[in-house]
Amino acid sequence: MSGPRRDWSDTTSLLSPQHYRHRGGSASAFSDRGSSSFSGRRASASLEMAAAAVPAVPTRSVLLGVDVGTGSARAGRLFDEDGKLLGSASRPIQIWKDGDCIEQSSTDIWLAICAAVKVACSLANVAGEEVVGLGFAATCSLVAVDADGSPVTVSLSGDSRRNIIVWIDHRAVKQAEKINSSSSPVLQYCGGSLSPEIQPPKLLWVKENLQESWTMAFRWMDLSDWLAYRATGDDTRSLCTTVCKWTYLGHAHMQ
Repeated sequence: MSGPRRDWSDTTSLLSPQHYRHRGGSASAFSDRGSSSFSGRRASASLEMAAAAVPAVPTRSVLLGVDVGTGSARAGRLFDEDGKLLGSASRPIQIWKDGDCIEQSSTDIWLAICAAVKVACSLANVAGEEVVGLGFAATCSLVAVDADGSPVTVSLSGDSRRNIIVWIDHRAVKQAEKINSSSSPVLQYCGGSLSPEIQPPKLLWVKENLQESWTMAFRWMDLSDWLAYRATGDDTRSLCTTVCKWTYLGHAHMQ
């Protein structure tokens, strides 16, 4: 399942190139100053000193894994191509609990991931341009965003920050029972019944209880798919998430 790419108004990046802009002895950071404040001779000396002070980026390929759990973004797990762990870091994420309703914020999670990745890269002395692969793993949580990618509340409080129904949220027990009583042939592919912790019951709950949010939401996404979308702008869904958590019959579309 795929859709269009888009540019994000939120400029918080996962791997910040600015942090590493002087690596490799690039002269671009000094060119304006050299032409306006120094003679050619002094500018040349400055460039030589800068190049000598900053080591060249090592030629290596680094893989980055991001694991978002219920209480923290265990992000910044950096490995080389032999599987050696180079560095890691984690940051806590916010959670709201109100009875059976348990909610989080995609914005908060993204900022926690970015912070953890930057710490891990710094500890492991990894430059952003060395990262050649990126993978996300996350809980079975449901994310709601509008056409601009902004959060859409899934909370009875109306708080727009709270746009994630967390996997352990059990507000949709009645909706799960309603779906399970339908005798849909889809149920035979998920053990005969749906848990209120996966996405269809949660979607039905929002439709029945938060009509404005249901109308505003442009994308409903599994958290791991949203993270990949947020990082790349590519709205391609994981076959794993859509089959295991959304009742998509992947095998039927592969024949």
